[in-house]
Amino acid sequence: MALMSVLGNIRYWVLAGAIIGLLGGDLIGSKSGDFLTFTLVLLMCFSLTGLRFSKNDFKENKRTILISTIVGVFISPIVTLIIGSLFDDIYWEGWVLLACVPCAIAVISGALLMGADTKLMTLSVTAIYIVAIIFTPVTVALLTGGSVDPLTILKYVLLFILVPMIISLPLGKMRIPKSVNTIVINFCFLAMVLVAFGKCRDTMISDPMTVLLIAVACFIRVPVIHLVSEMVLRKAKVPVEKRIHYILLLGWKNSGMSLALCITLVPDSSAVLLPGSISLVFELTYMMFMMWYYSRLRKADSIVVESSC
Repeated sequence: MALMSVLGNIRYWVLAGAIIGLLGGDLIGSKSGDFLTFTLVLLMCFSLTGLRFSKNDFKENKRTILISTIVGVFISPIVTLIIGSLFDDIYWEGWVLLACVPCAIAVISGALLMGADTKLMTLSVTAIYIVAIIFTPVTVALLTGGSVDPLTILKYVLLFILVPMIISLPLGKMRIPKSVNTIVINFCFLAMVLVAFGKCRDTMISDPMTVLLIAVACFIRVPVIHLVSEMVLRKAKVPVEKRIHYILLLGWKNSGMSLALCITLVPDSSAVLLPGSISLVFELTYMMFMMWYYSRLRKADSIVVESSC
């Protein structure tokens, strides 16, 4: 049981990937792009196995899905791009690729663990990913001045989104144990962090101040934006379930996809990997705080309700 507790806890996997990457450097070498691509496709396949819905589900929740799509496809990228614009040009493409990828599939798990509506989150994520098939290639091409071929981006976006969606259908019918599914997903995160930190190690060692500044930027993009959004939405009397829903879509990007695109599309620059690498660790770590925060918030609300009764 103790071993399964460790294997099922993503924090240990992310920490292990960061340590191995920083100590070992670029262990995979020239094949790291192919390795990361395979890892991300595998991660997406196992993460998408729970996506099930009907046409009526979209009709019944169209307003929330529309708002979610606006948050995930427009507001979240704009916030990330504003923050990324403060850095030197050598990091710009990294920020663009982080901004323009869709939200992480793990927001569905986050919604489940924090008590939000997982079905609604699944519908919202599906809509965002469908829009991302066109949005990501077009916006990346425009924001990088055409230095990255939009057709190449489209090919990889289809590989990272459409292919896993198709594969996940028969995969979901195999009744894979939840523990196995969790371990595969956690291993994929370890592999992504390992590759990202390994490739960035020399830059991190030679320029720690930039790493610190990007960490501060990620702190603003995730924790600060979350707390500000929470305050605004709470003041607007948005129910806690909806607040969790929108905040997850606003802050949790598919950093793994951005890293895979960085290595594939800009293979000669390790600098472009820094925003996605640091953001990946920040997001995964901060989600642990969010789980604690909303658990505590619900307890406080329930105490208020009981006392009023």
